[in-house]
Amino acid sequence: MKAEQGIEKDELNLRDVTRLLNIDYSKLAKEGQVEQLLNNGITKALPVQVKIDIADRKDVSINTTARLVLGTDREGNRTVQVVFKNETPKLEKYKDVELSAEQQNQLRTGKTVIVTDSSQRDHLVKFDQELNRVAGMKKSIFLVPEKLGSPKEGYTALSTTQQSSLKRGEAVELEIGGRRVTAQLDPIERKLNVQQSPKESLDLKPTGPQRKTGPSL
Repeated sequence: MKAEQGIEKDELNLRDVTRLLNIDYSKLAKEGQVEQLLNNGITKALPVQVKIDIADRKDVSINTTARLVLGTDREGNRTVQVVFKNETPKLEKYKDVELSAEQQNQLRTGKTVIVTDSSQRDHLVKFDQELNRVAGMKKSIFLVPEKLGSPKEGYTALSTTQQSSLKRGEAVELEIGGRRVTAQLDPIERKLNVQQSPKESLDLKPTGPQRKTGPSL
């Protein structure tokens, strides 16, 4: 989905949600997380504060971590939902898929795992350490680019092998503008990360669309 489609309704709901979670909406927008939510269907992990009433005590606050995600309500309308951090790690299951001991071990070490759901759709799955739960995306929603780069840095074509590695969630090393970079799909935030060693993020965009129309949760 393009950010400009349905943005007024989505932002209206998002403002309500951010107010309830004590999130600064202006800061969220400035950091690009409103755009990421509307385009990718999910934000980065955010510190939130939830107020609850306990017996005679009012305005008790719980500080935790959460991600905002796009979903649908019972009437099928798009809405912003909240996924909170788990108290204990959840590794046994992803959606309707029971994960094997080997898959769980791979997730514990930070690897991306491909699983197939009951509808025979493949998902790229990773352990979201910030929320203590397994998260991922449908493999079909990401279109692997043929080139990576920018007008300033120039572009580098990806080989068939490199494209296949990206589709499996593996890290791919290549050279762009004379710099060695690493590209890898992030199934948690549903985007392609490009970094220069050791941790410098680069503003290098894949050519053409990365996602098919519409977020998939």
